[in-house]
Amino acid sequence: NQLINDKSKTFLESKSWIQTIPKEESSKFIYYSSDDYGFLIKLYKKRFMHIELDSFLKNETNKINKFIQINQRVFNEEIYLFDHPYFGVILSINEI
Repeated sequence: NQLINDKSKTFLESKSWIQTIPKEESSKFIYYSSDDYGFLIKLYKKRFMHIELDSFLKNETNKINKFIQINQRVFNEEIYLFDHPYFGVILSINEI
């Protein structure tokens, strides 16, 4: 809540979903785009769980303006901040 209430930051949106975490060869990207930003995200298991994340901000002409690309091993019930000088992505993965 502190992050959402921080007036120096602009909170864009929160997304959540339920999915299985497949093996790398059968995993597919999930794509989301709005007027201001978008992302592609893929979660998969090799020996451990991994994430591939491409996230971007758009400018007034709807072109990609700022971009981050992450490929990282992740753990269940951990919180991750992937940051760029102009924006950040907070990710939490929880097994149910």
